[in-house]
Amino acid sequence: MSEASFDRGGPTGIFSFEVRGSQGAAVVWTVDHRDRADAGWSSAGSLPMLAPAEAALRVSGLREELRIRCSVVGVEPVEVRVLPPEWLPR
Repeated sequence: MSEASFDRGGPTGIFSFEVRGSQGAAVVWTVDHRDRADAGWSSAGSLPMLAPAEAALRVSGLREELRIRCSVVGVEPVEVRVLPPEWLPR
Protein backbone atom coordinates (compact mmCIF):
# COMPACT_ATOMS: atom_id res chain seq x y z
CA MET A 1 0.00 0.00 0.00
CA SER A 2 1.32 3.44 -0.85
CA GLU A 3 2.13 6.03 1.78
CA ALA A 4 0.30 8.96 0.17
CA SER A 5 -0.74 11.70 2.54
CA PHE A 6 -3.32 14.46 2.35
CA ASP A 7 -4.19 17.73 4.09
CA ARG A 8 -6.78 17.72 6.83
CA GLY A 9 -10.09 19.43 6.13
CA GLY A 10 -10.80 20.34 9.75
CA PRO A 11 -9.68 19.63 13.30
CA THR A 12 -12.05 16.63 13.56
CA GLY A 13 -12.70 13.99 10.94
CA ILE A 14 -15.03 11.04 10.57
CA PHE A 15 -13.34 8.30 8.55
CA SER A 16 -15.63 5.62 7.10
CA PHE A 17 -14.44 2.20 5.96
CA GLU A 18 -15.96 -0.85 4.29
CA VAL A 19 -14.47 -4.35 4.28
CA ARG A 20 -15.80 -7.08 2.02
CA GLY A 21 -14.53 -10.54 1.34
CA SER A 22 -13.61 -13.53 3.39
CA GLN A 23 -15.77 -13.96 6.49
CA GLY A 24 -13.76 -13.26 9.63
CA ALA A 25 -10.75 -11.52 8.07
CA ALA A 26 -9.40 -9.01 10.58
CA VAL A 27 -8.61 -5.54 9.28
CA VAL A 28 -7.11 -2.72 11.33
CA TRP A 29 -7.38 0.86 10.05
CA THR A 30 -5.03 3.50 11.42
CA VAL A 31 -5.23 7.26 10.87
CA ASP A 32 -1.81 8.86 11.31
CA HIS A 33 -1.15 12.59 11.53
CA ARG A 34 1.69 15.08 11.75
CA ASP A 35 2.51 18.74 11.28
CA ARG A 36 4.55 19.56 8.18
CA ALA A 37 7.61 20.35 10.31
CA ASP A 38 7.48 16.92 12.00
CA ALA A 39 9.89 14.21 10.83
CA GLY A 40 7.67 11.27 11.81
CA TRP A 41 4.05 10.23 12.08
CA SER A 42 1.95 9.48 15.16
CA SER A 43 -1.32 7.60 15.39
CA ALA A 44 -4.44 9.74 15.77
CA GLY A 45 -6.72 6.70 16.10
CA SER A 46 -7.32 3.13 14.97
CA LEU A 47 -10.29 0.91 14.24
CA PRO A 48 -10.27 -2.92 14.16
CA MET A 49 -12.91 -4.65 12.02
CA LEU A 50 -13.94 -8.20 11.08
CA ALA A 51 -15.08 -8.74 7.49
CA PRO A 52 -17.65 -8.17 6.21
CA ALA A 53 -18.38 -4.85 7.90
CA GLU A 54 -18.86 -1.10 7.63
CA ALA A 55 -17.68 1.23 10.39
CA ALA A 56 -16.56 4.78 11.10
CA LEU A 57 -13.84 6.29 13.26
CA ARG A 58 -14.15 9.80 14.69
CA VAL A 59 -10.81 11.50 15.42
CA SER A 60 -10.29 14.92 17.03
CA GLY A 61 -7.24 17.11 17.40
CA LEU A 62 -5.93 16.33 13.93
CA ARG A 63 -2.66 17.88 12.82
CA GLU A 64 -1.95 19.35 9.36
CA GLU A 65 -1.18 16.20 7.35
CA LEU A 66 -2.89 12.79 7.42
CA ARG A 67 -2.46 9.29 6.05
CA ILE A 68 -4.59 6.17 6.38
CA ARG A 69 -3.05 2.73 6.83
CA CYS A 70 -4.71 -0.68 6.59
CA SER A 71 -3.39 -4.03 7.77
CA VAL A 72 -5.08 -7.37 7.12
CA VAL A 73 -4.61 -10.33 9.46
CA GLY A 74 -5.85 -13.81 8.72
CA VAL A 75 -8.01 -14.84 5.81
CA GLU A 76 -7.48 -13.11 2.50
CA PRO A 77 -8.48 -11.84 -0.03
CA VAL A 78 -10.51 -8.89 1.16
CA GLU A 79 -11.80 -5.83 -0.62
CA VAL A 80 -11.43 -2.57 1.30
CA ARG A 81 -12.98 0.79 0.62
CA VAL A 82 -12.17 4.14 2.21
CA LEU A 83 -14.90 6.74 1.84
CA PRO A 84 -14.10 10.47 1.69
CA PRO A 85 -13.72 11.89 5.22
CA GLU A 86 -16.40 14.05 6.75
CA TRP A 87 -14.81 17.14 8.31
CA LEU A 88 -16.16 18.81 11.44
CA PRO A 89 -15.22 22.22 12.87
CA ARG A 90 -14.59 20.78 16.38
